[in-house]
Amino acid sequence: MATQKPEHISVLDGIRGLAILLVLLCHFSYAMPEGTALGQHLKTLLGYGWVGVDLFFVLSGFLITRNLLAAKPLPHFFRNFYLRRTLRICPLYFFSLFILFVICPVISPQCVAELRPHQGWLWFYCANYGLAYNVPLENEYCSTTHFWSLAVEEHYYLLWPLFVFLLSGSRLVWACTLLLLSTLGARLMIPADMSQLAGNFMTQCRLDGLVLGSLLAVYEHRHSGLQRLRGSAFWATTVCMVFGFTLRNLAILQGLQIKFTLLALVFSALIVFVISSPNSALSTFFSSRAMRFFGKYSYAQYVIHYLFFNSLVLIYPWETMTNALHSSFASWLVFAAGCLCFTIIGSLISWHLLEKHFLSLKSRFSPNQPSA
Repeated sequence: MATQKPEHISVLDGIRGLAILLVLLCHFSYAMPEGTALGQHLKTLLGYGWVGVDLFFVLSGFLITRNLLAAKPLPHFFRNFYLRRTLRICPLYFFSLFILFVICPVISPQCVAELRPHQGWLWFYCANYGLAYNVPLENEYCSTTHFWSLAVEEHYYLLWPLFVFLLSGSRLVWACTLLLLSTLGARLMIPADMSQLAGNFMTQCRLDGLVLGSLLAVYEHRHSGLQRLRGSAFWATTVCMVFGFTLRNLAILQGLQIKFTLLALVFSALIVFVISSPNSALSTFFSSRAMRFFGKYSYAQYVIHYLFFNSLVLIYPWETMTNALHSSFASWLVFAAGCLCFTIIGSLISWHLLEKHFLSLKSRFSPNQPSA
Protein backbone atom coordinates (compact mmCIF):
# COMPACT_ATOMS: atom_id res chain seq x y z
CA MET A 1 0.00 0.00 0.00
CA ALA A 2 1.35 3.42 -0.96
CA THR A 3 2.37 5.79 1.80
CA GLN A 4 3.54 8.68 -0.37
CA LYS A 5 1.87 12.04 0.16
CA PRO A 6 -0.72 12.68 -2.58
CA GLU A 7 0.30 15.53 -4.83
CA HIS A 8 -1.66 18.75 -4.58
CA ILE A 9 -4.08 19.11 -7.50
CA SER A 10 -4.28 22.85 -8.17
CA VAL A 11 -7.17 22.53 -10.61
CA LEU A 12 -9.38 21.44 -7.73
CA ASP A 13 -8.73 24.79 -6.04
CA GLY A 14 -10.37 26.35 -9.07
CA ILE A 15 -13.36 24.03 -8.80
CA ARG A 16 -13.67 25.02 -5.16
CA GLY A 17 -13.62 28.61 -6.41
CA LEU A 18 -16.56 27.84 -8.69
CA ALA A 19 -18.45 26.33 -5.76
CA ILE A 20 -18.08 29.42 -3.56
CA LEU A 21 -18.98 31.80 -6.39
CA LEU A 22 -22.16 29.83 -7.08
CA VAL A 23 -23.16 30.02 -3.42
CA LEU A 24 -22.31 33.71 -3.04
CA LEU A 25 -24.24 34.79 -6.13
CA CYS A 26 -27.17 32.63 -5.09
CA HIS A 27 -27.39 34.31 -1.68
CA PHE A 28 -26.76 37.81 -3.03
CA SER A 29 -29.60 37.33 -5.51
CA TYR A 30 -32.06 37.15 -2.61
CA ALA A 31 -31.91 40.95 -2.50
CA MET A 32 -32.58 41.41 -6.22
CA PRO A 33 -35.74 43.55 -6.50
CA GLU A 34 -38.67 42.82 -8.76
CA GLY A 35 -37.91 44.39 -12.10
CA THR A 36 -37.42 43.56 -15.73
CA ALA A 37 -38.01 40.15 -17.24
CA LEU A 38 -34.26 39.84 -17.82
CA GLY A 39 -33.60 40.54 -14.15
CA GLN A 40 -36.15 37.95 -13.08
CA HIS A 41 -34.64 35.33 -15.36
CA LEU A 42 -31.20 36.10 -13.95
CA LYS A 43 -32.52 35.86 -10.39
CA THR A 44 -34.01 32.46 -11.18
CA LEU A 45 -30.74 31.33 -12.74
CA LEU A 46 -28.61 32.55 -9.84
CA GLY A 47 -31.04 30.87 -7.46
CA TYR A 48 -29.71 27.53 -8.65
CA GLY A 49 -26.34 28.44 -7.15
CA TRP A 50 -27.25 26.29 -4.15
CA VAL A 51 -25.70 23.44 -6.13
CA GLY A 52 -22.34 24.90 -5.13
CA VAL A 53 -22.83 23.29 -1.72
CA ASP A 54 -23.16 19.88 -3.38
CA LEU A 55 -19.96 20.58 -5.31
CA PHE A 56 -18.25 21.37 -1.99
CA PHE A 57 -19.47 18.04 -0.62
CA VAL A 58 -18.02 16.03 -3.52
CA LEU A 59 -14.70 17.88 -3.31
CA SER A 60 -14.50 17.39 0.45
CA GLY A 61 -15.27 13.68 0.23
CA PHE A 62 -12.64 13.20 -2.47
CA LEU A 63 -9.84 15.19 -0.84
CA ILE A 64 -10.42 13.97 2.71
CA THR A 65 -10.57 10.31 1.68
CA ARG A 66 -7.52 10.77 -0.52
CA ASN A 67 -5.57 12.04 2.48
CA LEU A 68 -6.92 9.37 4.80
CA LEU A 69 -5.88 6.58 2.46
CA ALA A 70 -2.38 8.02 2.18
CA ALA A 71 -2.09 8.38 5.96
CA LYS A 72 -3.54 4.98 6.82
CA PRO A 73 -0.18 3.15 7.13
CA LEU A 74 1.31 5.97 9.21
CA PRO A 75 1.25 6.19 13.02
CA HIS A 76 -1.25 8.32 14.94
CA PHE A 77 -3.83 8.03 12.16
CA PHE A 78 -6.82 9.31 14.14
CA ARG A 79 -4.98 11.87 16.24
CA ASN A 80 -3.38 13.51 13.23
CA PHE A 81 -6.57 13.61 11.20
CA TYR A 82 -8.83 15.06 13.87
CA LEU A 83 -6.31 17.64 15.06
CA ARG A 84 -5.59 18.78 11.52
CA ARG A 85 -9.30 19.09 10.74
CA THR A 86 -9.81 21.02 13.98
CA LEU A 87 -7.04 23.46 13.12
CA ARG A 88 -8.52 24.04 9.68
CA ILE A 89 -12.20 24.41 10.51
CA CYS A 90 -12.79 25.35 14.13
CA PRO A 91 -10.85 28.61 14.74
CA LEU A 92 -12.76 30.75 12.25
CA TYR A 93 -16.08 29.02 12.90
CA PHE A 94 -15.99 29.50 16.68
CA PHE A 95 -14.51 32.97 16.36
CA SER A 96 -17.49 33.91 14.18
CA LEU A 97 -19.91 32.55 16.79
CA PHE A 98 -18.02 34.45 19.50
CA ILE A 99 -18.39 37.70 17.58
CA LEU A 100 -22.05 36.99 16.89
CA PHE A 101 -23.23 35.88 20.33
CA VAL A 102 -20.77 37.60 22.68
CA ILE A 103 -19.61 40.83 21.02
CA CYS A 104 -22.65 41.79 18.95
CA PRO A 105 -25.13 41.72 21.88
CA VAL A 106 -22.94 44.27 23.69
CA ILE A 107 -23.02 46.61 20.70
CA SER A 108 -26.60 46.01 19.57
CA PRO A 109 -28.64 43.56 21.66
CA GLN A 110 -31.52 43.29 19.20
CA CYS A 111 -29.28 41.91 16.43
CA VAL A 112 -29.24 38.37 17.78
CA ALA A 113 -31.97 38.51 20.43
CA GLU A 114 -34.10 35.92 18.60
CA LEU A 115 -31.14 33.64 17.90
CA ARG A 116 -29.43 33.56 21.30
CA PRO A 117 -31.81 31.03 22.88
CA HIS A 118 -31.01 28.62 20.05
CA GLN A 119 -27.26 29.17 19.75
CA GLY A 120 -26.50 25.72 21.16
CA TRP A 121 -27.41 24.21 17.78
CA LEU A 122 -24.51 26.18 16.31
CA TRP A 123 -21.89 25.68 19.00
CA PHE A 124 -22.33 21.90 18.76
CA TYR A 125 -22.36 21.74 14.95
CA CYS A 126 -26.04 20.82 14.75
CA ALA A 127 -27.38 23.72 12.68
CA ASN A 128 -28.66 21.27 10.08
CA TYR A 129 -30.87 19.50 12.61
CA GLY A 130 -31.99 22.84 14.00
CA LEU A 131 -33.27 23.76 10.54
CA ALA A 132 -34.92 20.35 10.22
CA TYR A 133 -36.90 21.09 13.41
CA ASN A 134 -37.75 24.65 12.30
CA VAL A 135 -35.47 26.29 14.87
CA PRO A 136 -35.06 29.99 13.98
CA LEU A 137 -31.43 30.54 13.04
CA GLU A 138 -31.83 33.85 11.23
CA ASN A 139 -33.54 37.22 11.50
CA GLU A 140 -33.45 40.50 9.57
CA TYR A 141 -30.03 41.36 11.00
CA CYS A 142 -28.07 38.15 10.62
CA SER A 143 -28.26 34.59 9.37
CA THR A 144 -26.51 31.42 10.44
CA THR A 145 -28.56 29.04 8.30
CA HIS A 146 -25.65 28.41 5.93
CA PHE A 147 -23.76 26.68 8.75
CA TRP A 148 -25.91 23.60 8.13
CA SER A 149 -23.49 22.34 5.47
CA LEU A 150 -20.51 22.71 7.80
CA ALA A 151 -22.39 20.56 10.31
CA VAL A 152 -22.94 17.84 7.69
CA GLU A 153 -19.24 17.79 6.83
CA GLU A 154 -18.19 17.73 10.48
CA HIS A 155 -20.43 14.73 11.16
CA TYR A 156 -18.93 12.93 8.17
CA TYR A 157 -15.39 13.75 9.26
CA LEU A 158 -16.18 12.36 12.70
CA LEU A 159 -17.14 8.87 11.46
CA TRP A 160 -15.62 8.34 8.03
CA PRO A 161 -11.99 7.89 9.22
CA LEU A 162 -13.14 4.83 11.15
CA PHE A 163 -14.47 3.26 7.93
CA VAL A 164 -11.21 3.99 6.11
CA PHE A 165 -9.13 2.60 8.98
CA LEU A 166 -11.08 -0.64 9.36
CA LEU A 167 -11.88 -1.41 5.71
CA SER A 168 -9.80 -1.78 2.59
CA GLY A 169 -10.28 -2.35 -1.11
CA SER A 170 -13.63 -3.77 -2.15
CA ARG A 171 -15.01 -3.59 1.39
CA LEU A 172 -14.55 0.17 1.40
CA VAL A 173 -16.31 0.33 -1.97
CA TRP A 174 -19.22 -1.64 -0.50
CA ALA A 175 -19.31 0.69 2.49
CA CYS A 176 -19.65 3.67 0.14
CA THR A 177 -22.40 1.89 -1.77
CA LEU A 178 -24.36 1.06 1.38
CA LEU A 179 -23.98 4.60 2.70
CA LEU A 180 -25.30 5.98 -0.57
CA LEU A 181 -28.31 3.65 -0.50
CA SER A 182 -28.98 4.49 3.14
CA THR A 183 -28.97 8.17 2.21
CA LEU A 184 -31.69 7.62 -0.36
CA GLY A 185 -33.69 5.60 2.16
CA ALA A 186 -33.30 8.22 4.88
CA ARG A 187 -34.99 10.80 2.68
CA LEU A 188 -38.06 8.58 2.50
CA MET A 189 -38.33 8.25 6.29
CA ILE A 190 -38.44 11.83 7.53
CA PRO A 191 -40.59 12.19 10.69
CA ALA A 192 -43.83 14.12 10.32
CA ASP A 193 -42.90 16.67 13.00
CA MET A 194 -39.97 17.93 10.97
CA SER A 195 -39.76 20.66 8.37
CA GLN A 196 -40.76 19.73 4.83
CA LEU A 197 -37.20 20.67 3.88
CA ALA A 198 -35.61 18.43 6.53
CA GLY A 199 -34.30 16.11 3.83
CA ASN A 200 -32.24 19.03 2.49
CA PHE A 201 -30.33 19.46 5.73
CA MET A 202 -30.02 16.35 7.91
CA THR A 203 -26.69 14.57 7.71
CA GLN A 204 -28.12 11.14 6.95
CA CYS A 205 -30.04 12.66 4.03
CA ARG A 206 -27.16 14.61 2.48
CA LEU A 207 -24.29 12.14 2.24
CA ASP A 208 -24.55 11.71 -1.55
CA GLY A 209 -21.76 14.11 -2.50
CA LEU A 210 -19.42 13.20 0.33
CA VAL A 211 -19.79 9.47 -0.30
CA LEU A 212 -19.40 9.70 -4.08
CA GLY A 213 -16.35 11.93 -3.64
CA SER A 214 -14.93 9.35 -1.24
CA LEU A 215 -15.69 6.55 -3.69
CA LEU A 216 -13.79 8.45 -6.35
CA ALA A 217 -10.77 8.71 -4.06
CA VAL A 218 -10.94 4.99 -3.30
CA TYR A 219 -10.96 4.24 -7.04
CA GLU A 220 -7.99 6.55 -7.62
CA HIS A 221 -6.07 4.86 -4.80
CA ARG A 222 -6.77 1.35 -6.08
CA HIS A 223 -6.06 2.10 -9.74
CA SER A 224 -3.31 4.73 -9.38
CA GLY A 225 -5.34 7.45 -11.07
CA LEU A 226 -8.64 8.33 -12.69
CA GLN A 227 -7.71 7.93 -16.35
CA ARG A 228 -9.83 4.82 -16.81
CA LEU A 229 -12.93 6.73 -15.74
CA ARG A 230 -12.51 9.53 -18.26
CA GLY A 231 -14.83 8.02 -20.86
CA SER A 232 -17.36 6.96 -18.25
CA ALA A 233 -17.49 10.49 -16.83
CA PHE A 234 -18.97 11.88 -20.04
CA TRP A 235 -21.65 9.24 -20.26
CA ALA A 236 -22.46 9.51 -16.58
CA THR A 237 -23.05 13.24 -16.96
CA THR A 238 -25.22 12.75 -20.04
CA VAL A 239 -27.32 10.02 -18.45
CA CYS A 240 -27.81 12.03 -15.24
CA MET A 241 -29.00 15.09 -17.13
CA VAL A 242 -31.38 13.16 -19.37
CA PHE A 243 -32.67 11.05 -16.49
CA GLY A 244 -33.15 14.03 -14.22
CA PHE A 245 -34.98 16.10 -16.84
CA THR A 246 -37.30 13.45 -18.24
CA LEU A 247 -38.27 11.82 -14.95
CA ARG A 248 -38.15 14.84 -12.63
CA ASN A 249 -41.90 14.82 -11.96
CA LEU A 250 -42.18 11.21 -10.79
CA ALA A 251 -43.43 11.14 -7.20
CA ILE A 252 -40.98 8.45 -6.07
CA LEU A 253 -38.02 10.45 -7.39
CA GLN A 254 -39.27 13.57 -5.69
CA GLY A 255 -39.50 11.65 -2.43
CA LEU A 256 -36.00 10.30 -2.87
CA GLN A 257 -34.83 13.78 -3.89
CA ILE A 258 -32.71 12.07 -6.49
CA LYS A 259 -31.48 15.48 -7.64
CA PHE A 260 -28.81 15.45 -4.93
CA THR A 261 -27.47 12.09 -6.10
CA LEU A 262 -27.51 13.12 -9.75
CA LEU A 263 -25.71 16.36 -8.96
CA ALA A 264 -23.08 14.45 -7.02
CA LEU A 265 -22.54 12.15 -9.99
CA VAL A 266 -22.19 15.11 -12.37
CA PHE A 267 -19.71 16.86 -10.08
CA SER A 268 -17.77 13.62 -9.63
CA ALA A 269 -17.56 13.38 -13.41
CA LEU A 270 -16.29 16.98 -13.52
CA ILE A 271 -13.48 16.10 -11.11
CA VAL A 272 -12.56 13.05 -13.18
CA PHE A 273 -12.46 15.10 -16.36
CA VAL A 274 -10.32 17.99 -15.13
CA ILE A 275 -7.83 15.68 -13.40
CA SER A 276 -7.51 13.27 -16.31
CA SER A 277 -7.45 16.03 -18.97
CA PRO A 278 -5.03 18.63 -17.58
CA ASN A 279 -4.54 20.32 -20.96
CA SER A 280 -8.24 20.82 -21.71
CA ALA A 281 -9.81 24.27 -21.88
CA LEU A 282 -11.90 23.45 -18.82
CA SER A 283 -8.87 22.46 -16.77
CA THR A 284 -7.05 25.60 -17.92
CA PHE A 285 -9.98 27.73 -16.77
CA PHE A 286 -10.10 26.13 -13.33
CA SER A 287 -6.32 26.44 -13.03
CA SER A 288 -6.47 30.19 -13.60
CA ARG A 289 -5.25 32.48 -10.84
CA ALA A 290 -8.68 34.06 -10.39
CA MET A 291 -10.48 30.76 -9.82
CA ARG A 292 -7.75 29.41 -7.56
CA PHE A 293 -7.86 32.66 -5.58
CA PHE A 294 -11.52 32.16 -4.74
CA GLY A 295 -10.81 28.52 -3.97
CA LYS A 296 -8.01 29.35 -1.54
CA TYR A 297 -10.16 31.71 0.52
CA SER A 298 -13.47 29.94 -0.02
CA TYR A 299 -13.89 28.72 3.56
CA ALA A 300 -13.73 32.19 5.09
CA GLN A 301 -15.91 33.60 2.32
CA TYR A 302 -18.53 30.99 3.04
CA VAL A 303 -18.48 31.56 6.80
CA ILE A 304 -18.60 35.38 6.78
CA HIS A 305 -20.45 36.40 3.62
CA TYR A 306 -23.89 36.58 5.25
CA LEU A 307 -22.53 39.11 7.76
CA PHE A 308 -21.81 41.58 4.98
CA PHE A 309 -24.90 40.67 2.99
CA ASN A 310 -27.33 41.31 5.84
CA SER A 311 -25.54 44.48 6.91
CA LEU A 312 -25.56 45.94 3.40
CA VAL A 313 -29.20 45.02 2.85
CA LEU A 314 -30.09 47.22 5.82
CA ILE A 315 -27.91 50.24 5.01
CA TYR A 316 -27.77 50.22 1.21
CA PRO A 317 -29.57 53.27 -0.29
CA TRP A 318 -31.79 51.26 -2.62
CA GLU A 319 -34.07 54.07 -3.72
CA THR A 320 -31.28 56.61 -4.21
CA MET A 321 -29.16 54.21 -6.25
CA THR A 322 -32.13 53.06 -8.32
CA ASN A 323 -33.01 56.64 -9.20
CA ALA A 324 -29.40 57.54 -9.95
CA LEU A 325 -28.86 54.53 -12.20
CA HIS A 326 -32.41 54.55 -13.60
CA SER A 327 -32.57 50.80 -13.02
CA SER A 328 -33.31 48.63 -10.01
CA PHE A 329 -31.29 45.87 -11.64
CA ALA A 330 -28.22 48.10 -12.01
CA SER A 331 -28.66 49.13 -8.39
CA TRP A 332 -28.61 45.48 -7.38
CA LEU A 333 -25.46 44.88 -9.42
CA VAL A 334 -23.70 47.61 -7.42
CA PHE A 335 -25.04 46.07 -4.21
CA ALA A 336 -23.85 42.56 -5.17
CA ALA A 337 -20.43 43.92 -6.18
CA GLY A 338 -20.18 45.59 -2.79
CA CYS A 339 -21.10 42.37 -1.00
CA LEU A 340 -18.51 40.46 -2.99
CA CYS A 341 -15.79 43.03 -2.34
CA PHE A 342 -16.43 43.12 1.40
CA THR A 343 -16.52 39.32 1.48
CA ILE A 344 -13.17 39.09 -0.31
CA ILE A 345 -11.58 41.69 1.96
CA GLY A 346 -12.99 39.95 5.03
CA SER A 347 -11.65 36.59 3.89
CA LEU A 348 -8.16 38.05 3.33
CA ILE A 349 -8.18 39.57 6.80
CA SER A 350 -9.36 36.26 8.25
CA TRP A 351 -6.61 34.37 6.44
CA HIS A 352 -3.73 36.63 7.47
CA LEU A 353 -4.82 37.40 11.03
CA LEU A 354 -6.31 34.06 12.05
CA GLU A 355 -6.44 31.06 9.73
CA LYS A 356 -2.88 30.79 8.45
CA HIS A 357 -1.45 30.89 11.97
CA PHE A 358 -3.51 27.87 13.01
CA LEU A 359 -2.80 26.12 9.71
CA SER A 360 0.93 26.46 10.34
CA LEU A 361 0.46 24.15 13.32
CA LYS A 362 -0.80 21.31 11.12
CA SER A 363 2.73 20.31 10.19
CA ARG A 364 3.27 19.18 13.78
CA PHE A 365 0.83 16.36 13.23
CA SER A 366 2.37 14.11 10.63
CA PRO A 367 4.09 16.23 8.00
CA ASN A 368 3.58 13.34 5.58
CA GLN A 369 -0.15 14.00 5.58
CA PRO A 370 -1.25 16.73 3.13
CA SER A 371 -3.72 19.46 3.86
CA ALA A 372 -7.14 19.55 2.24
